[in-house]
Amino acid sequence: MASSKYSKKTPKTSRANSSVRAIDRVSHLPNNILHHILSFLDTESTVQTSILSRRWRCLWKDVPVLNFSRNSSFLDKSDFQKHVDKFLSLRFESTAVSSISFDFGGEALRGQSAGKEIFESVMQYIAAAQGRISHVFISKTSHAADIRDMASAMVEHNLHGSLETLKLHKSNLKNSLLGYGPGFKLLTTLELQQCAFFSSASGKLIDPFANLPTLYHLKVINCTTWGCLLKVSGPKLLDLEIHILVSQHLVYSTFELVEVSAPKLKSFYFRAGNKKSTEKLPELNLPLLDNACIRLWWTKQKHDHPLDNETAERHNHECMNLFCGLHNAKSLVLRFDMVSN
Repeated sequence: MASSKYSKKTPKTSRANSSVRAIDRVSHLPNNILHHILSFLDTESTVQTSILSRRWRCLWKDVPVLNFSRNSSFLDKSDFQKHVDKFLSLRFESTAVSSISFDFGGEALRGQSAGKEIFESVMQYIAAAQGRISHVFISKTSHAADIRDMASAMVEHNLHGSLETLKLHKSNLKNSLLGYGPGFKLLTTLELQQCAFFSSASGKLIDPFANLPTLYHLKVINCTTWGCLLKVSGPKLLDLEIHILVSQHLVYSTFELVEVSAPKLKSFYFRAGNKKSTEKLPELNLPLLDNACIRLWWTKQKHDHPLDNETAERHNHECMNLFCGLHNAKSLVLRFDMVSN
C-alpha cells in the first residue's frame, strides 16, 4: 500500500521542471524582436516556424527581412517559383521590406530564366508595395544560372536609390554593373566575393567604384578579372579590404589590380597569395591612411623552377613600391610567407 501511494506522488523537482517548461517566454516578446529572430531563417522555414504558435501565426506576413535561399527543400524550379509568388501574395500589403537575400545556387535554380523570373517577381513586389530597399545580398554557385547584372534590375524598378548595402557572391560583373554611379546615392557598403570583372575591350582599365558618391566600406574578396585591368578608387572610402587568392589549378584565374587610390581612406587590409609571375602588385595612393595590414605569401610547389634574377628583382621592386605607398600609415603590420608543398 505504501509503495502504491508513493508511486502516485510526483517529486517536487519534477513538478518544478514541468512548470518551467510550460512557460512560453518567447511569444511575449515584442514583434520587432520576434521578427529579428525569424530574419535568420529562409522564407520556407519562417512560414513553418510561424504555425507552431497561435501568437506567431501571422508573423511571417510582415517580416521585414526576406531570405530566399537554396537551403529550402524545393525539388525543381517551378516549385520554388510558386513558393515565392505565393509567399509574396499572402504578405500584408503595408509591410515594408528592409533586407532581401537571394541564393541562386542548388538544384532548384539551375535554369537561367527561373532565377531571373524570381528576382523580377521580388523587385516588382517591392516597387509596387513601397519602392524602397536598404540591404541586398545576391549569391549563386558555379552550378547555378548565369545571372548577370542583377543590380540593373533594381535600377529598372528604381530601387537602387535607397540601397545602403549591396553584397554580391559569385556573380559576373560587367563594367556597367556599377556604372549607374550617382544613382546609388545612399550606398555606403559594398562587398564582392568571388566575383568576376569583365570588359568589352581587352586590356582596358576599369574603375567601377569611382562614381559611387557615398561608398565608405568596400570589400573585394577573391575576385578575378577577365580581359581588363582594375583600378580601385573612391572619393569617400574609409575602409578597404582586398583579398587576392589566385588558384594554381585554373589557367585563366587572374586578378589584375594595378592601382588603389582613395584620398580619405583610414584603414587598408591587403592580402595576396599564389600570385602568378605575370601579375603585379598595385600602386597605392592613400595620403590619409591610419592603419594598414599587408600579408603576402606564395606557395612553392616541388616542381617549380627557381625564379630568374630578372623576375626576382621585379618582385622585390614591386614590394618596395607597395610599401612606399604606405608611408603615411600610423600603424603598419607586414607579413611575408613562402609556403613549400
